[in-house]
Formats: sequence, C-alpha cells, structure tokens
Amino acid sequence: MKPDITEFRKHQDAYKSQIDDIQGKLQIVRQKISNASANGPAHERRKALFKELDEHKSNQAGNRASRDKVLERVRVLHESTQRKVKDLQSSKSKIPFSSVGDIDSRIDHLNTSIESGQLRLADEKRSLQEITNLRRQRKLVDGFAQQQHAIDADRAQVEALKAHLDDPEHKALAAKSEAISKGLNETRAEMDHAQASKQTLFDQRNKLQSDLDAVYAEKRSHSETHREGMDAYYAKVNEDKARRAQRAKEEREAENAQKAKLHAEQLREDAKLPAFEPLIQDCQTLIDQFGRIGGVHVVHNHSDNAEGNQGIQGANTPLAQHNIRQVDNQVPGGTLLKKKEDDDDAYFVGGGKSKKKERGQKKTPAKATSEDKVHVPLATLTALIGLSIPPPKSYSDIESTISSLEIKKAWYEANQEKQTKENIDKAEKEIEKILSKNKKEQNE
Repeated sequence: MKPDITEFRKHQDAYKSQIDDIQGKLQIVRQKISNASANGPAHERRKALFKELDEHKSNQAGNRASRDKVLERVRVLHESTQRKVKDLQSSKSKIPFSSVGDIDSRIDHLNTSIESGQLRLADEKRSLQEITNLRRQRKLVDGFAQQQHAIDADRAQVEALKAHLDDPEHKALAAKSEAISKGLNETRAEMDHAQASKQTLFDQRNKLQSDLDAVYAEKRSHSETHREGMDAYYAKVNEDKARRAQRAKEEREAENAQKAKLHAEQLREDAKLPAFEPLIQDCQTLIDQFGRIGGVHVVHNHSDNAEGNQGIQGANTPLAQHNIRQVDNQVPGGTLLKKKEDDDDAYFVGGGKSKKKERGQKKTPAKATSEDKVHVPLATLTALIGLSIPPPKSYSDIESTISSLEIKKAWYEANQEKQTKENIDKAEKEIEKILSKNKKEQNE
C-alpha cells in the first residue's frame, strides 16, 4: 500500500513549526549575547552614531557656504535652461513638421505614389529627393524629444534646489542632533543590560540548541521511514509496469512482423507490373491525338491505347481532349494559365496574341497564317512536358512531335522487360532490408 502523503506532510509541517519556533527564540538569545560583547551590534551602532554626530557638527559650520553654492547652482541651471529653450525653438522653426509621425506619414504617402507607377520620371525623382530630405529631418525631429527632456530635467533640478533653500535648515539640524543623542543613550543602556545577564544567556542558548537538535533528529527519522515505504511501493509499481511493457512489446513485435510481411508482398506485386506501361499508353494516346489533327496515318501497336478518348467540349478547340495520365499536378513555370474572366482567350504555344491584348483595338480579318497555329489543351501540354517533348507550335510541327513520341514509345517498349527485372531485383533487396530491420528490432 502506498504511504499516506497527506499524513506525512502533516507531521512534517508540525516538526517545521517546532523548528521555526525554537530558531526564533535562539536567534533572540544570540542577538543578546552579541550585544553584550565588546564588538556587538549595539557597540557598532554606537560608533556609527558618534561618527554621524561629528559629521553633523561639521555640517552646521559649513551651512552658510553650502547655501551660497546652492544659489550659484540655481543660477547656472537657469541660464543653461534658457539657452536650451531658445535653441530648441530655433530648430523647430526650421522644420515644417512637429512630430516624427507627421514625417512618417508623408514618407509613406510619397512611397505609395512612387510604387503606384503613375508618376512621371521627373516627379518620381523629386519624390525620392523629398524622401531623402524627410529622413534627415526625421532625425532632427526625433532629437527634439531628447532636448525637451533635458530642459525638463534642468527645471526640475532648479525647483528641487529652491525647495531645499526654502526649508528651515536650522530646525532640521536641531532635530537631528536630538535624535543622535537619544540613540547614544539607548545603545549604552542596551549594552549595560546585556553584560549583566551574559551567563544566563549562554545557558538559554545551550538548552535551545539541544532542543533544536532533538526536533531535527525526529524529523529526519520520520522522513526516512516515509522514504523507505515509498521506495517499496514504487518498486512494486515498476515491477507491474515492466510486465505490462513486456506484454505490449511482444504484441507490437507480432503486429510489426505482420505489417512487414504484407508490405513485402505488396512490393513484389508492384515490381512485377510492366515498367513504363503508363508512359507507353500516354505516348500512344498523344500519337493518336496528333495523328487525327495533322492528318497523319498512325500504325497502332496496341489496339486498346486509344480507348476512353473523349472529344473536347467547346467549338473553338481544334484538338480532342483525351484521357491522358496526369504526370504532375503542378504546371511548370512559364506556362500560361487562363483566368476565369478570360475563358474566351485561347492559349497558343507559338506566341500568338490573345484576345485580351487586342481588347480595345479595331477588329480586322484574321490572317491566313494564324490558322496554322495549334491550340494545345492544358492536359495535353502537361503530358508532353512530362515526356520531355516540346509541344508543336503549328500544324507543320505535328509530324515532328509524332515522330518524337514514337521514338520515346519505342525506347520504353525496348527497355520495358529490362526495367521490370530491375524493379523486381530492387524490390527483393528492399524486402530483405525490411525483414532484416524487423528481425533486428525484435532482438533488441
């Protein structure tokens, strides 16, 4: 059973209360013994009072000279304050801004005008020059607060000195002399009383110290008994925890072994799939697509490559939309995407002008050469980029694109068996690592 911590703390608090009480009494007795000695606190206070009395007498003699010095200091500070005020007013009159916030607002306004790009070059230069000047003025305005702070400090010092001069100093000196004399009498009486009862104080100190040691011994014994009980309790808790941990470890190892086995089986199944098959299907789909558009006869090596193709929706799209595998969800940098408001603008690979750029111009009949440009849908463009084949810019480039696709497809087909074997070998090595790692974890 776990020892009752509440009961333990209750007993410990009782011991601590006894210790604090005895220590308080012992401290009082020790202080009395110290006061009775020649170098005790009472003696030291008496020496300090005598020293203070000597200084007080010296201050009374030099009181008049000290007053003259204070008056001179007041005059110097007053003149210095007047000069600082004039300098500050002169500096403020040269700058049209009264605060740092006003300057920052003006700088922000100028920066906004420059960044908008609506200013002429000459106006922009003038704005930049004004910003430079404003930043210089900002440093000056920022320093005004420090100058004003120095002026206020001087004025406060002057007022303090004047208040000191107005005080009736002779009354203060007399009161201080009386306080010092009273302190000397008290320390003398304290030292005399302590010296008379010095032996009695020693006896009291020894008895209190003995009582304190006894209470400390009882407190340590009680703490040791409680600690032994807690150690026995937590030893039992740790033993139970170790048994549960061992059982959980065995269950976890069995679960991990099953997961490793399933993972190995999945790796083997994936590795046995023909390599490059999705890429070969993409190549054939693109070959069929561009073959229909360019009027090129395409020989089909696989009868099912073109299955699932669908026509593009929209009258203005010359290419058909096919079920092309998405190589990458992210469109490479540099690819022009249509906004929702630009649905009528076609994307041409070949540098053709969009309707958006021609907005506001008079409509003219389209030239014959514009009909040669090929509109490549985004899915087709993404598939070509994934195969590292440049898209055709015009109908005359379609045969070249088909040729590149056929070469790419032929290479995939030629290396399919070899790559599949490599995938199987790689999967077996990975399976071996997984099983070895799982076995090592079980042995740890």
